[in-house]
Amino acid sequence: MTRAVGRMTRICAGGLIVLAVGLSLAYLGGHHVLPLDPRVVVPATFVLFLSAMCLAVNTMLAGTSFVTRMPFIEQPDTPDSDVVVRVVRLEGHQREYLIRGPPSATVREVLVAQWPFPEEMPGQWGVVDEDGQDVGNSPMSQVGGIMSVRPE
Repeated sequence: MTRAVGRMTRICAGGLIVLAVGLSLAYLGGHHVLPLDPRVVVPATFVLFLSAMCLAVNTMLAGTSFVTRMPFIEQPDTPDSDVVVRVVRLEGHQREYLIRGPPSATVREVLVAQWPFPEEMPGQWGVVDEDGQDVGNSPMSQVGGIMSVRPE
């Protein structure tokens, strides 16, 4: 289940709970258990229910979070415990990308397997860390910081 579908399902469930509670309060108010007028509770319940359904439809159509305003696909997620996540960017560009791979795989292997940049992979390239040292053949678990891919 994708995040958009999960969020939409939770919003719909919340709307149904509001509907059920509102109608129950209207029913109980008619029996003088609670001093609530059903003529006020029922319309308010339907307004709240329809509001929840509008939120669900907007979430489904837009595919964005109401908190971060980022598409669900671009939002970071929690990786598995046997996966190392590192930050990499193309030299000369400011946008940073996440790469994920096993701790024993080299940075170069992970980049070849999942090239994150919109530009095509150049024929010759290297990977350097923030100090300018070549880390292309280093295991993912031994590098840190922001790495830069440098076309040669």
